[in-house]
Amino acid sequence: MNTARNNLAGSGIQTAALGFGGAVPPLTGATEEYDGISWTSSPASMATARSALGGAGTQASALAFGGGIPTQTTATEEWTGAGAGVTKTITVS
Repeated sequence: MNTARNNLAGSGIQTAALGFGGAVPPLTGATEEYDGISWTSSPASMATARSALGGAGTQASALAFGGGIPTQTTATEEWTGAGAGVTKTITVS
């Protein structure tokens, strides 16, 4: 990874993965993509910077959910790739 951090989440496979969120410190909303050889950073690509979150999906389509520290959040965000516009925040009631 380009930026060392802890309590992040991830998704994908060994040659096409994501690492997102976490604490550097401070909390970060950056997403990093891995292509099996190197990492590419998308700083502040998450609307809600946080650590201790969950992640699911693939490199091309992933979800980041929950987390917080120090303040807990129920926010869920969808990743559809770098340069695909603003990451969507999904609101569930």
